[in-house]
Amino acid sequence: MIRDQQTGVDTGSVPAAPLQLPSLVGDKLVVVATREADWYADAIVAAGARDVLMLARTSLDKKPASERRVFGHYSKATEVWHNNASVAVLDGSATSALFYRKAVERFRTILVPHGPALAVVASALIRWRRRGRVTIAGSIDVVSGGQHRRCLVLHSNVVRTDHRRQHAPARLSPFEIVRGLDGLDHAVLRWADVIAAGQHDGDIDLLVAVEATGALQDLWSQEIGTYPIDIYTEDGSGGFHFTQVPYFVPHMARRMLASARPSKDGIRVAAPEWQFLSFAYHLMFHIKSRRVPPGTNTLSPATFTSPKYLAELERLAAMAGQVPPRSFDDIEAALKRFDAFPGIDLIGFYAKKNPFLQARYLGDKRPRPGLATFFVREFGASGERVSEIRKALAVNFEIVAEGPVTAELGDAVRRRVRGGNWTDASAPGGRAEPIHYFVCWDASPRAPSGRTRSRYPNLDNDRILTKYAIRSDIGDKGHKAQSLIHSSDNSAEAMEHIEVLGLSDRPTVATALAKVRRGV
Repeated sequence: MIRDQQTGVDTGSVPAAPLQLPSLVGDKLVVVATREADWYADAIVAAGARDVLMLARTSLDKKPASERRVFGHYSKATEVWHNNASVAVLDGSATSALFYRKAVERFRTILVPHGPALAVVASALIRWRRRGRVTIAGSIDVVSGGQHRRCLVLHSNVVRTDHRRQHAPARLSPFEIVRGLDGLDHAVLRWADVIAAGQHDGDIDLLVAVEATGALQDLWSQEIGTYPIDIYTEDGSGGFHFTQVPYFVPHMARRMLASARPSKDGIRVAAPEWQFLSFAYHLMFHIKSRRVPPGTNTLSPATFTSPKYLAELERLAAMAGQVPPRSFDDIEAALKRFDAFPGIDLIGFYAKKNPFLQARYLGDKRPRPGLATFFVREFGASGERVSEIRKALAVNFEIVAEGPVTAELGDAVRRRVRGGNWTDASAPGGRAEPIHYFVCWDASPRAPSGRTRSRYPNLDNDRILTKYAIRSDIGDKGHKAQSLIHSSDNSAEAMEHIEVLGLSDRPTVATALAKVRRGV
C-alpha cells in the first residue's frame, strides 16, 4: 500500500504501470477549476483532451472560447459539476466539491494537485475510499512549459443512475439547442415562445421518447456543455425521471409525444391541449407547488413564486379552448377529464418535500393502517420464488387475496401501480414488470419510528418494510438487493391498487376494506 506523505491518504496498491496524462484525459471532456487553469489547460490539451472547460472563481469578462477551450465561472464548489465533463482537475476552493457525493458521481476521473487544498479534503477522500466509491489510483506528474505539478488521481466507482440533468454545448443559444433536436422524438415542455424570441435564460425541459435518449446524449457528448437541460422519458426509464418516478403519468406523456408537431418557429411542442394540461400538472405536482401554503385552493398571481406562472396557465388554457382554472380543484378536474390525473402512489412520490401535496392528498384523509399490497416483479426466475415470498409475507400478514397479474390485468397494473415505472437495469430487457400480486391485512399494524418516517414519509405500517428483507433474502445478490417485490406504502395506496385489480367485491378483501374504512 502507498500512503501519501502529506495527507495520510492511503492510495492503494502500486499501479501495474505508471499513470500517464494522455491515458487519463485523451479524447475526453475535462473541466479545470484551479488557480493555474491556463497552465493545466496547456498540459491537458497537449495530452489529447477533446475539450477543456476552464472555470474561474469569479466571473470572467466575456473571455471568448478558443480552440478546444471554453471559459466559465463558479461561485461555489457545488457548481463545478454543472457541465458534461468526465474528468476534473480541482484545486483551491473547488476541491470542496469532493465533500459531496455528486462530484464523485458526475466525474469519472478527478485530479487534485498536492497542496493545502488536498489536505483539507483528505477526510472526504478517506471516507469515499472506505465506502468503495472511489479508487485512489496514485499520483501523477503533470508537466507543462518545463514545470511540473504533482496530482493525486481518483477514479470514481459510483454508477450514475439519475440522468435527468444534461448539458448542451456552451456555444449554443436556447433556440439553437432545441432546433438542433430535429429528427428526434421529443417535445419542448415549456416557454417555447420565449425560447424562440431569444429571451429564455433558465434551464430547458424536454420530454423525450425512451428510444431517442441515446442519440440525444451522443449529440451533446462531443464538446463541452454547460447549458442545463432537464430530460424526462415517458415512463421515467433510463434514469430520466423526477423523484424516481415518471414526470407525468406515462400514458399522458405518450399522448403528448404522439401529438407533438413543429411550431411556427420550428420548435417541436405538444398539441395545445397537452401544453395546457402538462403546465397545469407541472404547477400542481412538481416543485412549483412546494412553496404553496397547505390548504390553498384558489389560484391568484401570488400563489406561485412569480405571477408569470398563472398568466402562462391562463394563456395556454385559452390557446387550447379550455376554461382557465381558478383553483386547484379546477386543475384536478381538467386532468381527470383527460385521464391525466396521477394515482395516489405516484402522488406519494411527488409529495416528498411538498407540504401542500401532503396536506391535500395524504393528510387527515388517510384510512386506518393495516392494508397492504405487494407485487412480485419479473427478474427471470421470479415466478419460481412466489411460494417463498408467500411464506415470508405470512409471517407478518394475513394474505386475503393473491393471484397472477394476467394479460387482462397487466395493462391497468403497469399503468397505475408504481407510478407506471417498472424499469430496472438489472432485469432482462431493462424492465421488471409485475407478475403476481398479494393483498394483505395486518390486524396490529406497527407505527413507524420517527427515523423511519423521515426516510419513508408516506409509510403507515412498519411491517410493510418486510419487503426489504424479502429482496435481500430471496432476490439475486448483486451491487444491491434486487427489487424483487414492490409494495404500497399505506392503506390508501393499497385501496387504489385493489380497485385496479378489480378485487373490491371479493368477500375476504371487502371485509378488510370495511375494517380500514371504519377504523376498527
